[in-house]
Amino acid sequence: MPNGTVIPIDRNQHPSFTGMPGSFDSSPDHRISISVDGNTVLQPENAKVLTPAELYPDLDDRDGPVIQALRLLTDCLEQITLAGQIDPGVDFTSYDERMMRASDSLRKLYALRDIGDGFGASINALMWAIRNKDTEALSGRQTSTMLEVIKQLRNKPMLHFDSAMTRLDQLEDSELNIEPPFVELLTDLDPGEPDEL
Repeated sequence: MPNGTVIPIDRNQHPSFTGMPGSFDSSPDHRISISVDGNTVLQPENAKVLTPAELYPDLDDRDGPVIQALRLLTDCLEQITLAGQIDPGVDFTSYDERMMRASDSLRKLYALRDIGDGFGASINALMWAIRNKDTEALSGRQTSTMLEVIKQLRNKPMLHFDSAMTRLDQLEDSELNIEPPFVELLTDLDPGEPDEL
């Protein structure tokens, strides 16, 4: 075996080094140490990227919307992260394009709101948080808060409605408006006297 050769290994593989000059050890920091002819190569034990199905092994075919939601949440997270790396004052077009892609993922996620009331409420809040900014860019704090809420939702999409309220509070605390504009119009209306039939 040539010096410096990297042998890819994941936790499900048990390589045989029979006939090879070298050693194989697993260290306490969860890395696998391979030594060949005095050259040591480290391969992280957790280098394997888990798929949604591996992450949630108990899901069956009826849970397809959850798998779809996890993918969309990941895409939304990526788009907002990329938008946060762009200075909208210099290149608003690129920033806006990323935010529009994130909004598109959120619209698709809202179609999956049957996953749970907490899920639907969280997605609805994120959608309106972006829409209400209109042509104004998110602040650094607002971007960080949205990313944190999306990460939390991706880690636990099937949450109770009461648990979602904490996430909505996070968004509002960062001065994001998470309500549709017409809600204020409805609450400001004076019911007056009922119409005569």
